[in-house]
Amino acid sequence: NGSVLTLLHDTESVSETLPWYIVETKSVQFDRNDQEGSDTELFVSIPRRLEKSALTMKRIKDVGNVMFLPEWRKRRSPIKIKELLRGQKIPLHLRDETMVLCISSEDKDEIVAVHVHDTDTRNVGKWIVQSYFHPTKGNSVTKVKLART
Repeated sequence: NGSVLTLLHDTESVSETLPWYIVETKSVQFDRNDQEGSDTELFVSIPRRLEKSALTMKRIKDVGNVMFLPEWRKRRSPIKIKELLRGQKIPLHLRDETMVLCISSEDKDEIVAVHVHDTDTRNVGKWIVQSYFHPTKGNSVTKVKLART
């Protein structure tokens, strides 16, 4: 019935450099002014059940379209991460490449924070912390220092 095109998928692993990496993490006392205006320092409150878990940087496409609850929606239901990115005016073609800070819990990754590029100005963007990990003043939190490659 005609020609058939067969596509072969090579199983070689390809290593690519992510645009962000974790420099260090340490426990500190949180002051509300600490997090203002920095895209290279992030303060998160890690629950006890996850204290021994590793933090990693990933892309949305590697984590999937999981649920996310930003601080300003705290009393409402979570939304899908790509829905959040749409609301932040991230173009469709950039959403899968958006960087997230994840923490491993059991057999899955949970998103701690998502980096949102500022598409209107030349600013580098901001980190939005998921409400479960949002720090509160006076508590001991994890300070995550990040850098760009």
